[in-house]
Amino acid sequence: MKRATGGLAAVLIGSMLLTACGGQSGESNDAPPGTTSIEASQEVRTLLQNNCMSCHGPDLQGRVGPSLQTIGSLLSREELYTVIADGTRAMPGFKDRLEEQEMEALADWLADQKEAE
Repeated sequence: MKRATGGLAAVLIGSMLLTACGGQSGESNDAPPGTTSIEASQEVRTLLQNNCMSCHGPDLQGRVGPSLQTIGSLLSREELYTVIADGTRAMPGFKDRLEEQEMEALADWLADQKEAE
């Protein structure tokens, strides 16, 4: 019975990750579309809404994925670009979905998101 329960839990968690991450609708389950306190260019806001907020939350506070609100304090612009393009174990890569210029715009903006000094 434990084996069946563990397998079921793994399938449910995997399903949640697949359906939550990388959504293209621009909508979030936490807030109506376009409702966010993020200050960014329209291009970056659209990229964030269409590709990031479904996992990282409407204000990038973290949800299924970690908070990105101060990610620039943890990762360099180059590291952020690599994560966006190639993904990680839990995050899908976007090099097949986004243009290089779009990934660069996201990496540049995220690199500026640092802890207040």
